[in-house]
Amino acid sequence: MRAWIIAAAVILAGCATAQSEPSSAKFSHFVLFDLAAEDRAAHEAFTKTLDTYLKGHPGEVSYATGLRAADMSREVNLQDYDVTLHIVFETKAAHDVYQTAERHLRFIDLHKTEWTSVRVVDTYVVD
Repeated sequence: MRAWIIAAAVILAGCATAQSEPSSAKFSHFVLFDLAAEDRAAHEAFTKTLDTYLKGHPGEVSYATGLRAADMSREVNLQDYDVTLHIVFETKAAHDVYQTAERHLRFIDLHKTEWTSVRVVDTYVVD
């Protein structure tokens, strides 16, 4: 299963590099956190931390966090993460500003020890 996911990611990455930003595209920033703490209360607290530092940045169209749906265990469901963050920005440029924003960098600096891995999926979203 993991090999299939890696192969799909490589193929999608190749497609993404071959395309330029669509003129009407929003930019989706999706992050999967695998946390060191294993209890649900810690995972819920982490989502509140995300809200404190990462919600409400300029250019944000939508914002959501969530806990992995542990009851979804089909072969295609990823199981190796605990918390997700999903922000849609008006443009890639707005996302790029977010990446260097003081609140975003402070979040990383203060909380990077709370996760064992972080994976990011960035995509253009065309209406």
